[in-house]
Amino acid sequence: FDPNPNGGVVAVALTPDSRYLATLSALPVQTLAIWNWTIDGDVPVCSADLKQEFGIQSFIYFDPTDINHLVTNSESQVLFYNWEENSMKYYAPPLTDRDFNKPVGRYSQSLFQIGIARALTATSLGNLVVWDNNRPLSKIMDVNQSADKKPLKIIKVHDKGISVLTNTDNYIVIGDTAGHVKFFDQGLRLIYWYQDFHSGPCTAISFAYNAEFLTVPNEGSKYPSDATKQAKPFVVRDFIVGTAIAVYCSLVTDGSKMKIIHREHDAAVHAVDCHPRLPIVAIGSYSGLLKLWNYRTKEVIASRMFEKSHIQCVAFDPKGFLIAVGCTNGVVYLVDSVALLNQINDSFKYAYDAITHITFSHNSTYFATADEGFTITVYKRQRKEGRNPYIWHGRYRSHYKPIKDLLFDIHLDTNEPKLLSMGEDRMLIEYDLHHSGKTNNHVVP
Repeated sequence: FDPNPNGGVVAVALTPDSRYLATLSALPVQTLAIWNWTIDGDVPVCSADLKQEFGIQSFIYFDPTDINHLVTNSESQVLFYNWEENSMKYYAPPLTDRDFNKPVGRYSQSLFQIGIARALTATSLGNLVVWDNNRPLSKIMDVNQSADKKPLKIIKVHDKGISVLTNTDNYIVIGDTAGHVKFFDQGLRLIYWYQDFHSGPCTAISFAYNAEFLTVPNEGSKYPSDATKQAKPFVVRDFIVGTAIAVYCSLVTDGSKMKIIHREHDAAVHAVDCHPRLPIVAIGSYSGLLKLWNYRTKEVIASRMFEKSHIQCVAFDPKGFLIAVGCTNGVVYLVDSVALLNQINDSFKYAYDAITHITFSHNSTYFATADEGFTITVYKRQRKEGRNPYIWHGRYRSHYKPIKDLLFDIHLDTNEPKLLSMGEDRMLIEYDLHHSGKTNNHVVP
């Protein structure tokens, strides 16, 4: 099934019964098409070409009570549609900052309210734009849906931008750029909010499907109290929140139990190294996330977040027991290769510049780092029980341009490791790792 083979798809949506599929093409002149994909997916039921002046429409939402109405929006224009077999009409109601004498903001997502003929659109300024049928004002609220709408009012519901707008049961749900999730009734009165995710701006909210779900709490349940005067138990479905920093959080509402169920890199990956014996690769990024990935089973073995750190390079030791992690702030961590737990009491912090290279000697007696300060640092293994497995051995600045490679070789006569570095200054330098002098620095060229 390929609805737009020439340009791809920018947004999709299914009707509540999953019979019809709506797609927005990614071509310069966008097409909204409705597909009865369960019967014949080759030809759309109906479609409409959209004007380029409406911007790139990137969100679709079907009216859950009347699937013949739907809404799409770009950052600057909201469109309302009415479709039937072989025909589709749409309306583009105008709205500017001058209409209500307040800034509107950029549109993010839209939905239809339940039980009334109104729609809502969230904006980047924390506003909700309320759309109503384009008819003379009346005290009687219209319940017959129409695609011909006009802006009725703008309601400020949050100080931060609203990035997600959805609903569950009879609640309107908002996710914002601060990572908060708020629940409103159909009158847009705040009922409850969750604000302890600390996982970045919301990009998606999905509620669990349970056909037997009841809004009446069971005996012994631990649902929080809502924000009404009665302080009734706030019973809502469990849900998952996706965020802009590639984190998925699961929240069990009975007891408000939150946990991170998946985390991915949300910044550039600069560090990759393979396990010397097993089909495992270590991946580190500027988000501070280090993951161990089994490339045969396609599974994540372990992951760890290094807070406020950008991982620049990683290296396994020759036996694959340890991983050295170098960061852009000059810090070096030493962790095990199973659970990524610290193997030293504290991190090594001898460099003031980003760590660019890490390498181990063939017998794991030494490991060395190079940094952007044109300096190499060597650490030596100690085998005393209860102490750090490696200690500082020496540090030397022998280049005047960036170091491009760092490696350990072997002395052929003694089988002892030797360290070499290559710089942009075209200098290949071998280091004496057993220097004895007046200082504790045992590393010299």
